[in-house]
Amino acid sequence: MALTLFLISIITFVITNILPGDVAMMIMGTQSNPEALANLRDKLGLNDPLLAQYGNWILGIVQGDLGTSLLFKMPIGPLLLQKITSSALIVALSMSIALLLAIPLGVWAAVYKNRWQDNFSSSVSIIGVSLPDFFWGIMLILIFARALPTGHTNSLIFRVINIAGPGYGICFTSTTTCINTKCMTITAS
Repeated sequence: MALTLFLISIITFVITNILPGDVAMMIMGTQSNPEALANLRDKLGLNDPLLAQYGNWILGIVQGDLGTSLLFKMPIGPLLLQKITSSALIVALSMSIALLLAIPLGVWAAVYKNRWQDNFSSSVSIIGVSLPDFFWGIMLILIFARALPTGHTNSLIFRVINIAGPGYGICFTSTTTCINTKCMTITAS
């Protein structure tokens, strides 16, 4: 894994240095004076050899300095932490909903194996796993477009439901398989 991260870091660094454009000019704009551009290049270490730039970049990442966002004009670390926190909340809520639905329905399907209850639950599970997230998103927009005020399709509940569909299918299949396997083992002995 360390080798993979090292190779990814090299590829990322090389690609960002091969791309056309001047970072200092992107930050200061095309109308800035040459002296200010030269000072910014020195400050950012853009005049250093590529190997020194790579070493400084890796050292900064290891020390937790991810740089400054050009868009938000603030350190990237707190921005990243804020987004990770929001994403973790959405994932936790989505998996909770998926588990609350999948485990009881998986047990129900296993108890009534090869009956309509099993067929119904399995069909819902297959649909949950098979349809991609963007399809779920479009369907949720169509379903909730009249229920939610305009502009609220970006709300937390909308994101949670969108992610819970595929999670439900996977949890349901695992629950049903586990119970059926255990039941077969108990019956056989």
